[in-house]
Amino acid sequence: MAVLVIGIGSQAPHARAQTPPSLDEQEKEIDRQQMRQIHEAIMSYKADHDTLPDWLSDLVPKYISDAQLLVSPRERRTGISRLWGYADPKIKTSYVYEFSANQAGSTVNRNRDEPISMREWKSLQMEEFGPAIPLLRCHLYPKVLNLAYSGDAYETELFWENDPATLALVEKLGPGDGSPEAKYLTLTVQTASGEPIPNVDVTASERESEYFHLPPVKFTTDEAGTCQVRLGRGIIKSVAIGFRADGYAAPPIRFEGGEGIFVPDQHTVTMSRTTVIGGLVAGRDGTLLSDAEITVNGTTQDAAGQYVEFEFDRIRSDAAGQWRSSRVPQDFSSLTFAVSHPEFRPSEYFQTDEDEASDEEVSRRDLIQNEARFVLDPGISIRGTISSPSGHPVVGARITLQNNDEPPATETRLSQPDGSYRFVVMEESQFNLVVESKDFSPQHRIINATEDLPEQSFDLAPGRKINGQVTDKDGKPIDGAFVRVLSWNDLPLIQWSTETDREGHFSWSNVPTGMVILEVSKAGFNQSQLTLGDNSSPKILLSKTFLLTGSVVDADTGEPIPEFTVVRGRAWGGGATEQVSWEFHTAKTGRDGRLSVEQDPRRPTPFGMNIKYLISAKGYLPETSDTIQSSGWHKLDFRLMKGRGPHGKVTLPDGSPAIGAEVVLLGAGHSRLGVKELIQRGPPNPNTTRTDEDGGFELPAAIKDLQVVAIHEKGFAEIADFDPNQSLDLHLQPWGRVEGTLLAGTKPWANQEVMVSNRRLGNSSGLDLDFQVFKVRTNEVGEFSIDNVPPGERQLVLLVELGEGQNRSWAHSHIEPIDVHAGRPTKVVYGNKGRPIIGRFKFETPNTEVDWNNGHRTLGTKQIRRPQGLSPEEYEEWNQKPEVIKSRQDYRYYSFKIADDGTFRIENIPAGEYILSLHLNKPGAERFQFQPIASHRQDLIIPAFDGTVSDEPYDIGEITLQMLPLEAGQIRR
Repeated sequence: MAVLVIGIGSQAPHARAQTPPSLDEQEKEIDRQQMRQIHEAIMSYKADHDTLPDWLSDLVPKYISDAQLLVSPRERRTGISRLWGYADPKIKTSYVYEFSANQAGSTVNRNRDEPISMREWKSLQMEEFGPAIPLLRCHLYPKVLNLAYSGDAYETELFWENDPATLALVEKLGPGDGSPEAKYLTLTVQTASGEPIPNVDVTASERESEYFHLPPVKFTTDEAGTCQVRLGRGIIKSVAIGFRADGYAAPPIRFEGGEGIFVPDQHTVTMSRTTVIGGLVAGRDGTLLSDAEITVNGTTQDAAGQYVEFEFDRIRSDAAGQWRSSRVPQDFSSLTFAVSHPEFRPSEYFQTDEDEASDEEVSRRDLIQNEARFVLDPGISIRGTISSPSGHPVVGARITLQNNDEPPATETRLSQPDGSYRFVVMEESQFNLVVESKDFSPQHRIINATEDLPEQSFDLAPGRKINGQVTDKDGKPIDGAFVRVLSWNDLPLIQWSTETDREGHFSWSNVPTGMVILEVSKAGFNQSQLTLGDNSSPKILLSKTFLLTGSVVDADTGEPIPEFTVVRGRAWGGGATEQVSWEFHTAKTGRDGRLSVEQDPRRPTPFGMNIKYLISAKGYLPETSDTIQSSGWHKLDFRLMKGRGPHGKVTLPDGSPAIGAEVVLLGAGHSRLGVKELIQRGPPNPNTTRTDEDGGFELPAAIKDLQVVAIHEKGFAEIADFDPNQSLDLHLQPWGRVEGTLLAGTKPWANQEVMVSNRRLGNSSGLDLDFQVFKVRTNEVGEFSIDNVPPGERQLVLLVELGEGQNRSWAHSHIEPIDVHAGRPTKVVYGNKGRPIIGRFKFETPNTEVDWNNGHRTLGTKQIRRPQGLSPEEYEEWNQKPEVIKSRQDYRYYSFKIADDGTFRIENIPAGEYILSLHLNKPGAERFQFQPIASHRQDLIIPAFDGTVSDEPYDIGEITLQMLPLEAGQIRR
């Protein structure tokens, strides 16, 4: 990473303060002020009630007269809300109230018999973190804004516990007093001769318990050289203990382990007498350097016998370039020194016991004589001047230097009265250099920072002007829409922004050359983007963001239902063929009959998708809405009928009651079958139960078209399309076994992975068969067998393994329906049809290196494509045409691997019309991150041949690909 540092000399000390705050900083400051006012209201409530409020809404109107104080200016502008499931049940807020009555997350409650609330959880954390613990959090910025219980504002990453800003505030305010259940270590510090050492500063850091990371805590030894070191409550996973005392030194001690460590009740540490070492810091030209930072590190062995580095001291050189340290032991050895300075490249030196030291070494003798010399190389200077078209200096122009890290690091300067500016960087690297001035068009230059980099001067010029307008889809002007530059030349280089007037108009007088993308946003509307071309009067349309309101009442009395659950479903198809995927993991709670659902920014529904809503409440039968669009504002009213859920009995194959059988309602949550039992991952599924001593069961009320499945050691049963008011009789059938032979054409296909999976029935999400349990590899003659398979309609799947390491994955292929017999083997021949297809991909540019299997490759039968522009009624009519239904039912797809030379072979392909599709990716820096590099799609006809199976391959020849340009910012997840 290329490090940016502030230059010295031509940069005025107060120049940074002249930089106008960005929109982010302006909105952040308003958020900080609002959060401080909310903090005052919370503390006033606490003073009156001797407890914290359950919700921020409890503060309105007595302690907060205007509820808009609870809404961030950023949310009002963009419409985006990020509350991570901790919303207030009664009022709209933008801030997460950490001490609310909300139930704490699944990670906190995973191993608890009784779930605890956020307040209970934060009270436990407060025992360690004290008043530095966040009371309010705002997640609307790249870094989270926190307001501590103390009233201090600070910014952290999402997980605040180990963030440096949190630890700095804990250092300032002091940690908590610890839990009454905390564990302690009695520590004794002594000299080599056994004399106690009083007044030793002892710091316990890197503390981690089974519950959370803990902040550093400090203690001091008494006259007997002893102190009680607090470790924390519960199982202790790690702790490091360091020591500081005048005239003494010792390496830290560390206890750590995966699932808990053994920390003795008592431990003795021996400290050694120290000596003074020192020297000076100079530049390569001999100039003595003041304010250089020198970190003196030693090494010690950890519990595993490995050598680890630790810090003895951190000091700075004085005005004469000299430094001294009195914190290393007299018998010091193997010291290392990290030396840094704002204007010079950092360097590392190693202690040698030889009197003659190399360029990267300092001798023990020179250290003791305070003559150790550290020499630093100067950083790379990036400098220049900013001039107007008339040649005069431009004062106060903003110059930004940005590297290519992800996310990029930036530094900003303002040009001086003579138009000059200066940066210093520590490594040779490529940078973006951007100049902005309110009177001229921005300019952008890519530079390679090297020792011989010439001055980078800019002659500014006026830019072109645009006059745009923002309207809704009906052409109505939208006032107060926020317009900003999203990117320029594919990079976030400039910060221009404005708002539309009452007629939706906006203007920009200095548009830069190059590709500029604008982003437009306003609360209540979906964000939109526009790439500026030559058009001087661009039009931007905004669509209304999703909003659902309405009511939920008792169908008999008309009274509001006190509490109910709202679940979104994604719908496709229509009429009799409509399919719905219910997203039960996103369920929200509604109260007092008021229905209000906004778009969730964490799980946005694609614009234009059909969605439905499912409303359920205890003691009532659920109701589903008609299909609505995923954008715009909607009003729906639900009238729930009282009723009960699926109920009945489960019997064994011999007719006796099945005691303790698992019964699960499919389509109402995720369910996965293992070996004769469900595999539970994540929070408990409320739609699962066990039968009683009579084999009886009752499940929560269900919507139509769901399935009920019973699972027992002795068998399996499933039922669909049932009347929820009728008692169900589930008779278990013995588990099945699938025995088969996989063939490639007429020949055994050895060493391939196959699995049994479930076939979907009706509109339910079905029962997933666990990937690891129900897959197997074929032997040398292509044979395989899979035990404990649920009887009924299932399917065989060929697994095509792709990638390696963390990118390893499997693609499903050659799906073959089977009927699994109960209590006896189901024998199948898998494959043995069609013919092999072979071919080769190559790039237009020879010797192009590419990972052929990073991306997607499929061969699928050609389907009838839906005409564009159909109304819902026309789509339903088209969707029910016999030829469309047959095309959908007959669809088959195949996956395959590509060899290093681009060749491929796909087995068992019947004659017909197909589409061959290839999308190649370049891996990104993180898992599931990629960059498209090539794409291909073509129609393919596989001709008929004599018979139903052939080993003679059909060669489709060579397919030439073109490499896509690697455009900046194109990384996807």
